[in-house]
Amino acid sequence: MGTDMFPSIKEPSRSDRVGAENADEQLNLVFGLRDVRLDRDMSIVDVAEAMGVDASQVSRFESGGTNPTMATVRRYAKAVGAVFRVQVRRYEVDHRERV
Repeated sequence: MGTDMFPSIKEPSRSDRVGAENADEQLNLVFGLRDVRLDRDMSIVDVAEAMGVDASQVSRFESGGTNPTMATVRRYAKAVGAVFRVQVRRYEVDHRERV
């Protein structure tokens, strides 16, 4: 993850990089769930009905423009018949520390 991810920050800190990576992973999760919905030929309305919410909420969730709770992610996954896995590891496992 280069400094181009941080146009307003001259020297991104470790915390900046960890935050950006976590945000990217959240988007990957949301977009992966959306892909399952599309593979199943389900509409946003179908998912909204299964979740018991308004279709606009599902649309906002899928756009990545919201900060969904884990409960929302689980309800969406259940509605589309998907399973997701979460892995937690130290940042240093995947990245060399920049000194």
